[in-house]
Amino acid sequence: MNQVQFIQKIDNAQNKVAQILGHAKNPQVASKVEHSYDDKYLLAEFICNMGLASQITCLEQFGMTPEILNTLKGWAINGEAVTLRFRSEEKCSFIRTETRQEESKQKEVTEGSFFNLTSKVMTTIKEYFWKVEVSWEVVAFRGVGVEVMLRLNGRKGEHAIKTTSDIPPQAELISPSLVTNLDMTWFLTQLDKTSFNKHLAHNKLQ
Repeated sequence: MNQVQFIQKIDNAQNKVAQILGHAKNPQVASKVEHSYDDKYLLAEFICNMGLASQITCLEQFGMTPEILNTLKGWAINGEAVTLRFRSEEKCSFIRTETRQEESKQKEVTEGSFFNLTSKVMTTIKEYFWKVEVSWEVVAFRGVGVEVMLRLNGRKGEHAIKTTSDIPPQAELISPSLVTNLDMTWFLTQLDKTSFNKHLAHNKLQ
């Protein structure tokens, strides 16, 4: 993103915030408002706190509980790396085979001395049914081992697929089909550094 695009995004955000707040507030870019040198640090701290608050809200929707949060914070404060992992798995299994007759658009005509015979052409179609299962989960663990994992959330779904070939539409097992890791260590250690964050961590999830 270049400077012009960044400024445009800021302007768009200002207009949107102005619509939400109405005439009671007048949001401005920091560079256009008179301020002291110390205000720069206060602004940076405020923005970081808001970022932490938004991340806690997201984690809450994923299933983060106060108990899990306190455990993760304890790991991070004790110097252990804490990782948040999204992991998915896919399975494919055969269900059944079905055979049906389908009338072809082509017809066979047999010419006779007095009349013609028209016969239909029937095609035998064999269909194969497969069950595809997809599951995912979000877990947190410490260090490099995954012996102790705290599960935040997860789901499982399945869908039937029909093919005209006895070849499976995908591998019998894809495990994992996707793995994404996120280092949470810095985020967790920041939750105890200001009274605002302590209050946020305590009340947001209660």
